[in-house]
Amino acid sequence: MPRPNSFAAVCDCGLDVAGDAGYIYRTGSRWQVSCRSSACLAAHGIEVADERPRLDAEGRCFFPYNPAAVAIIKALPYTCRSWDRASSCWDLSKGLEQPRFRAQVLDAVERIGCEVHPSWTEASDDPTPELVESALERARQGNAEGLKAFNYQLDGVRWLAEHPRALMGDDMGLGKTAQTLWALPEGARCLVVAPASLKLNWSAEVAKWRPDLTARVVNGRQRDCEGIYPAEGEVVVVNYDILPPAKALVLDGSDWAEVTLVTDEAHNVKSHKAARSLKIKALAPRCGRVWAITGTPLLGRPLDLWGVLSAHDMSIDVFGGWHQFLRVFGGRKGRWGGYEFDRTPKPEAPTLMRRVMIRRKKEDVWADMPSRRYELRRVPVEGELAHLMDAIYDGVEEGLLKGLLPEFDEMSAVRADLARQRIPALVELVEQYEEVKEPIVVFSAYREPVLELGRREGWAIITGSTPQADRQAAVEAFQRGDLKGIAGTIAAMGVGLTLTRASTMVFNDLDWTPALNRQAEDRIVRIGQQASSCRFIKLVSAHPLDLRVMEVLERKSALCDATLDAEGAPLQRANIAWEAPQVIEEAEADRAARVAAYEATKSAAERAAADRKLLRVKWDDLSEAKRTRRARKTVQGSAASWLASYGARRGRPDVIIEDAECDLLREALASMLGACDGAKDRDRVGFSRSDVQVSRLLHYDGLSSDTAALAAWSLLRGYRRQLEGRYPRLFSGYRLVDVEESE
Repeated sequence: MPRPNSFAAVCDCGLDVAGDAGYIYRTGSRWQVSCRSSACLAAHGIEVADERPRLDAEGRCFFPYNPAAVAIIKALPYTCRSWDRASSCWDLSKGLEQPRFRAQVLDAVERIGCEVHPSWTEASDDPTPELVESALERARQGNAEGLKAFNYQLDGVRWLAEHPRALMGDDMGLGKTAQTLWALPEGARCLVVAPASLKLNWSAEVAKWRPDLTARVVNGRQRDCEGIYPAEGEVVVVNYDILPPAKALVLDGSDWAEVTLVTDEAHNVKSHKAARSLKIKALAPRCGRVWAITGTPLLGRPLDLWGVLSAHDMSIDVFGGWHQFLRVFGGRKGRWGGYEFDRTPKPEAPTLMRRVMIRRKKEDVWADMPSRRYELRRVPVEGELAHLMDAIYDGVEEGLLKGLLPEFDEMSAVRADLARQRIPALVELVEQYEEVKEPIVVFSAYREPVLELGRREGWAIITGSTPQADRQAAVEAFQRGDLKGIAGTIAAMGVGLTLTRASTMVFNDLDWTPALNRQAEDRIVRIGQQASSCRFIKLVSAHPLDLRVMEVLERKSALCDATLDAEGAPLQRANIAWEAPQVIEEAEADRAARVAAYEATKSAAERAAADRKLLRVKWDDLSEAKRTRRARKTVQGSAASWLASYGARRGRPDVIIEDAECDLLREALASMLGACDGAKDRDRVGFSRSDVQVSRLLHYDGLSSDTAALAAWSLLRGYRRQLEGRYPRLFSGYRLVDVEESE
């Protein structure tokens, strides 16, 4: 199919062709343009047919060239598309033959407006529907205790069973673990990679929801894959840190295609440089199914989301490639290295995420979900810390960081000091709840506030150094009502635990990552919470710098919502009007007449161009030894020869210029040559580089002939801005005298 021209050009017939007003064709290694004349198209061997965009049975996509349509095709994963030069079409067969990419490819060609061959829209004979039905039946039956899946959980089970690469992004507390276990087929081989604090919980969940499978918890660092490869009907639970090295996972010869890889709290692999991320990235492409489970796939930066998707072999499914990801999030190279992103992604970001992710929020599926009430309590800043914060804030407001925050390390040290200074206010608040015997949960990003509460009677704490068994025992004791309260660090106690006995939570300070703070909140906003509302008290220092931190955290949280929780703009169909090719009928004789007229005009134009052609004299290359009188005479001879041919080509050998006027020309010519060497970028004075050689020839010739004087006059009149002030006669009263008149 011929391609419209993008730029203006001239057809062989001499007709000027504007952009998109003709067609291009190849002659050897060059592209040329033809007008829409039927005679010209036939002469160039171009066949123009009224052919609409289509996707044929072989997976080849034909459509007339259009930048918007090409952009849609290039947004597909690079493994799904290739350009077929011989047929001038896009080959999409590789993507259509893969179930994980077929829907994405069909969506793209539909947006272009292609007519799709019926063979690609017919139902697939893939055995997935049988697996889906068996998974849904298990979820409907429930467990021995009579606990069955909710309707929204059935949708989650269906999604996992239908997608070999899937991201379960439900809010915390909606039963992601149960949905994942129900979706596993009978006799499945499953490897669960989870944080160390959740390994025992996974073992208990397997026994609760899938008693037909056997759970095996792996402890101790693994050097090879033998200890983690699951047997048939076995669920192996291992934490990220003790997985074998990435090299061992790559070189392992086991058949991982039968294994389902499940990663709990999958946001732990957000950094592409971390060892745990490299391990998952090495293992995921080899597994038959990869299911990532996390309520916070985007912790704070778009790069976190890319790290999670790429580690689980899903980035191509969502964005097609790195450049498409940068386009969606407005990514660009930062001034000091790294990448910077827009505060708000493109509207289609949530839609693209839905290619692999299913995400439900509590308010969408939980009719009686308790409401959240937030309260900020300001704590005064005292002593030297107040002076330090004043100095930092003043420096930020007056410097380049106005409206931002200072260096991360500097700000982190200040926040640690603030957390310690808030401990008396925290203890005072806790005592109020103890007096009324109301259970309370306390979180902090730092250990010292947590350790302080651990010294109180009737309190349990969870930090990174708390053994796994002690963590579970503390949670169970709190839920039974044996404790007044429980405190923990956001990193250690913020995920995977249920603390629904309390309806009030206090944050002594917040984590830099808003998603982790949200996860900590969901420890009490879970299924099983009996209160109609949950109260969250956040302690904040009464200083503009700490309030600025709160603003930054809210801005990061808004980015997460716009990417994951927003409705998402649909991928719009390209606004392309596929018009029938326009061909102007023309007889061969008429085209021949137009070509002959153009050739005559072209010959005249070529003669005029020859008049303007410069005599290339390599004067700058002459050595000092050659700058002699003899060499100058040689140049004068060359000038005389050139000027004679110049006058002949001009067709006016009978024109002369008066002697007085020649003196003026010689003076102006010498003045211009003495002003500059022709490098106009230095001082913007003198001849341009293209005229300097001719001007030297005229100067050496001395304007000895009428033709030379005429050439000097024509040349100098092109420098009106430089010469009009000193030689006005060049531009006002110059007179050409015929030979007969002078005689």
